[in-house]
Amino acid sequence: MESPSNNNPKSSPPSRSGWFGNMGGSQKYIGIGIQAGVSVAFYLGIGLLLDTWLSTFPWLTLAGILVGIAGMTALFIRMYRDLNAQSKWEAKQKKAAKEKDHS
Repeated sequence: MESPSNNNPKSSPPSRSGWFGNMGGSQKYIGIGIQAGVSVAFYLGIGLLLDTWLSTFPWLTLAGILVGIAGMTALFIRMYRDLNAQSKWEAKQKKAAKEKDHS
């Protein structure tokens, strides 16, 4: 059975040197944080531009913020589901290995 993220926990990670190699896997979470911030900022910017162009301030700015927050929420839900599926897979692998050792 394969991991949902297609990572094999028994294989060693590729050797990384330099600053990114010393981050201990936090790059994924830093990327998610940046993506969430950019999502809100992008739609806020679009809302501001449309409000300026159409003279409807602050309505499209607020709509842009809400769309950005919705996108960020969808990102976090997807991340939660992926991590939950990976955690369940790892627990199942540990249980199978434990049962195999006791047999």
